[in-house]
Amino acid sequence: MDEYEHLTDAQWQLYDLMSQISEDSFCAGWLGGCEYDIWQALQGPDPWPASRAMSPRHLRLCRKISKEIDGWMYWANGPQFVPMAQWLEMFEARRKADNNQI
Repeated sequence: MDEYEHLTDAQWQLYDLMSQISEDSFCAGWLGGCEYDIWQALQGPDPWPASRAMSPRHLRLCRKISKEIDGWMYWANGPQFVPMAQWLEMFEARRKADNNQI
């Protein structure tokens, strides 16, 4: 954890859970963009098969911690915390970009 001293304990815990979901679901400690996939899985049924492999327990804990810290984690040269209002904007922009690629 020393390399991510900028994170609070709760932020670190959320990052660690998200990293575990990525490892379990995608065989990668932090698959690029997994923060969006995990968030989508928290929003409800996702037709993408990989989201079904995500641990419901880990997802519940992510939701709980995210609510407690009012934010989310994303990757930018390491784990970064973003307040919830900003994360929702980031997620919506990503969703729109993905829809434009179809």
